Amino acid sequence: MAYRTMSVTQVTARKKHARGAPLLDLSKLPNGDDFLDLFDTALADMASSRITDDAKKRYTEVESWDRVGRTILMRVVVGTYGDHGSVRDLQTGSEAHAITPDQAHAVSLRCVLLAPPGGLTSLLFVEHGQGRSAATAVLAQFKQHWQTSQPDVTLVVDSITRGDVWVEAADLEAVTAVSYGHESDLADSGIPKTLGDLRLQIEPPKGERALSRALKAALMDKNINRAQLLGFSDEHLDEVRVTLGDGSQRRTFVLGKERAPSMQYILSEANDPTPDDASLRSRVSTEAPQLFTAVGGSWQTAWEHDPPKP
Repeated sequence: MAYRTMSVTQVTARKKHARGAPLLDLSKLPNGDDFLDLFDTALADMASSRITDDAKKRYTEVESWDRVGRTILMRVVVGTYGDHGSVRDLQTGSEAHAITPDQAHAVSLRCVLLAPPGGLTSLLFVEHGQGRSAATAVLAQFKQHWQTSQPDVTLVVDSITRGDVWVEAADLEAVTAVSYGHESDLADSGIPKTLGDLRLQIEPPKGERALSRALKAALMDKNINRAQLLGFSDEHLDEVRVTLGDGSQRRTFVLGKERAPSMQYILSEANDPTPDDASLRSRVSTEAPQLFTAVGGSWQTAWEHDPPKP
């Protein structure tokens, strides 16, 4: 059981040093290569050795990957190292075992890459957990691989933010401010210092279906301090969730902590089972068509399967 969210990254390519150059067909690059083949090959190279970043003390290991149709699901172990620490028993608080500076505290996360045939855009759906991302080191390594194989083409990687047409049009139905590990101000020994997670929810006034458009715009504005907007102190606000709806469907997103208008899909709450690979693929398949449309592309579920063998 674990809290998991998912962000989406857009990948495109243009000819290098060509101002105003159009986007390239990722499935047939100028030298004839297919972007999906390049990513598959790069993953094989990454899997041959563990990736360590001594400057930031980050550890990454590509565990495995499955290529099906025009998709790749990859499993990536990510963690940090460089400090002394310990693993604690939740019931007793006793040390289960020590962690030394040359050992990484790691978690396994996943990414799903979709690359439509003839498409100008590929989307990478990235799982996040324990404050970590499955894609950071993988994308950094892939960019190095790309520079070697495609020296005349620039790879452009951008986070999908608020370009979804549905998100733009939907009403703001609720805002939830979350403070994890909320602590009591009372020193009574009979009351635990950490009470639990605090969720403050703002809903429309009685008789109204949605909150104001001005509040929605402010929450999406990277220049506005969300903690102050919602009446929280910066140190106590860990997460902001927005629930959007159009009268027929409702979707809840986590707003990017960097105060940019990026949004993450909630995959599971802390006490929910972590979605298995099939569930993750199903969620990606549900969100993909609308997201591809929003960035000027298209996606068909038929591309999620291998073609029939002759």
